[in-house]
Amino acid sequence: MTRALLVLTLLFAARADAAPPFPFDELLSRAETVFVGELVRHDATSVEFKVITPLRGKPGASPRFDYDEHTDPAGLLPDKVTRYVVISQGDDYWGKPTTHARLGQGTIGQISFRGWILLPIVGVDVDGAFLVRGGRGFVKVKLADVRGIVARSPYRAKRV
Repeated sequence: MTRALLVLTLLFAARADAAPPFPFDELLSRAETVFVGELVRHDATSVEFKVITPLRGKPGASPRFDYDEHTDPAGLLPDKVTRYVVISQGDDYWGKPTTHARLGQGTIGQISFRGWILLPIVGVDVDGAFLVRGGRGFVKVKLADVRGIVARSPYRAKRV
């Protein structure tokens, strides 16, 4: 019984330190560059995209990113997913984005993460992206809505 209580206490403490994920529009305030990309290649150390739709900034023709140091490359990319919404994360306080990428957003230290977030497009949804909408709570982000959300969520280089 005592051991079970200890395990539950440790689990609760670990969860208390983790912040909830940021809504998609809040992530965009730190995104100087946003694009929809087609997966060109990936290996044990990096991933490369062909830009299908640039939505903000200048991503270049074939952006390439190294995996985030906390990411297991074997489990980074979901099977049979080839399209992603890719957003940069950086600002004048923490610094410009590095070349590191991670699948989705981390729940600890997201505000200080400098790199690129890869959000898989599964069907019509951007997996892992959500908005908070009043009485409806969390709402999934649809690919068709991404352009409008980016336009309504300006990049703020300076941390506020």
